[in-house]
Amino acid sequence: MDTGGTHSSIAGNGFSNGNHNGDGRRIEQEDSHDLRDALAVTKGWLEVLFRHWNEMNDEERFQLVAGALLGANTLAQKLDVLDGLPIDLTDPPHERMAEEFLRLERWPGPS
Repeated sequence: MDTGGTHSSIAGNGFSNGNHNGDGRRIEQEDSHDLRDALAVTKGWLEVLFRHWNEMNDEERFQLVAGALLGANTLAQKLDVLDGLPIDLTDPPHERMAEEFLRLERWPGPS
């Protein structure tokens, strides 16, 4: 294992690939930060949905659920990588979302 003092990231997203930079703790903090970011996105969309449910129409609710799912898929990918799965063998979160929306025949992006 390379412990030459450099921090390596996967696909430029700042998520560590298990290489240690000498103190190990820095990488754990970065991983924790990345996981918390993905969770915060998911939680934020769900909180808005919960607080404003009655004020929204179905399309607005759908958009918020889609945002939450994107955050959850991001979190799942980061956990897969943390568990040792190479990043190139994971499905990028936006591709998972596209597959789901196409399956539902409901892509919310621009036509």
